Amino acid sequence: MDSNDFEGRKMQAWDADEVQALVTLWCDRSVQGELASSVRNEKIYAKLAVDLKELGYNRSLKQCREKIKKLKQEYEKIKEHNNKSGADCKKGKYYDIMNSVLGHRPATLGAGVVNSATEIMEAMVDPPAEKEGVVQEDELDSSSNWTETPSSAGTLHMTTTGKKRKRVDAPAPVLELVKAMRESDTKYMDFMQVQMQAERDFRERQMALDREQREASTTLNTQLISVLGRIGEALLTRNAKDIPVD
Repeated sequence: MDSNDFEGRKMQAWDADEVQALVTLWCDRSVQGELASSVRNEKIYAKLAVDLKELGYNRSLKQCREKIKKLKQEYEKIKEHNNKSGADCKKGKYYDIMNSVLGHRPATLGAGVVNSATEIMEAMVDPPAEKEGVVQEDELDSSSNWTETPSSAGTLHMTTTGKKRKRVDAPAPVLELVKAMRESDTKYMDFMQVQMQAERDFRERQMALDREQREASTTLNTQLISVLGRIGEALLTRNAKDIPVD
């Protein structure tokens, strides 16, 4: 699909799985490091677009960059609202994963950035066990209310008036991406082993070739010396016959 096809999808909304895949890739520590150290980020978002395409999503680098920009703006609005509203806290669908990068970001990338996209995705695939009395937002309906206790800053508790919803499994593309990354690691290790074996074989062939060249050179020198010796003997014999006998 060319750039025109990409721009043709400009008005097409992003679905949930597509956004989840983009955010997961964007949160990768290496991507965040490149974004922090680059003045221009076209190449970085172009790579994100390529990675999305491998997952079956065709988006241009411009669309990826604009979507991340919009998600960051939504995150900042929610964060600002929560800082001002006190008990009336909100959370968006992608708030937690965006907060893992933006929520505690220091001057240089460090503790606020997740270790890797794999860690984020595996955390979504295999979420930690819930603590008693603490309920995750996505398990509750819209009638749930947030309250913040002064005894533990940043700790939110819920008073619910509805029923819990069944936990929604991680989107299939995310599971596929986790599997693909694991397979990629395995293939990389296999490739490195093959590469190392190829280098060993090359060195052995090179050493054998060097030995053959040395042996051939020695044989040639020996033959040359033998030929020169015979020529010398023939010249001496001829000269001896040409000398007159008194």
